[in-house]
Amino acid sequence: MTKLKTLLIGAAASALAIASFAGIGHATTVLVADTGWQNGDVTARNKDVVGGPIVFTVGAGQTDVFSLTDAFLPGDHFKVTINGSTSAFSSLTLYPTSFPNNTGPFAAFYAPAWQDPQYEHLQLTFGAGSYSLKIVDLTTGAQFYPAGFGYRLDSGVPEPATWALMLGGIGMIGFAARRRNRAAATA
Repeated sequence: MTKLKTLLIGAAASALAIASFAGIGHATTVLVADTGWQNGDVTARNKDVVGGPIVFTVGAGQTDVFSLTDAFLPGDHFKVTINGSTSAFSSLTLYPTSFPNNTGPFAAFYAPAWQDPQYEHLQLTFGAGSYSLKIVDLTTGAQFYPAGFGYRLDSGVPEPATWALMLGGIGMIGFAARRRNRAAATA
């Protein structure tokens, strides 16, 4: 029930984000968590992803992970601008694969590239909120365009405060069970 509620809240927030962007004439791509590898393309240096920006919402109490990988020509270098200000850059860093890598419509192409050190990668963690990502390729040289990349959003990692509440709840259940066992033993 909680997962369904989170998905419905996320869908509603994504719909609002689409409506707000559509009202000012921007195309958007709504990224749905846990749908696996998706395909992104850029047509020239410093141009946003085709169909971009990429928008998504992270539900309350959740921490979602956004992953990006190059896979076509080694050497593409991507910049991600988050909500119009904060930026991150891809690198040759290999990140942990804490998600089912072989999922999504483009998994056959991007799952191996995610684990290949010759391609650039990026992984970002997002807490609760709505996000808009502008992704551009900073690579110079006409031979690199159009450039493609894979991206995905994976959910379900509770925030630290949620972990504390869950552990506290488990502790209370254990305390109640222990107390019940003691009462039964003395009776």
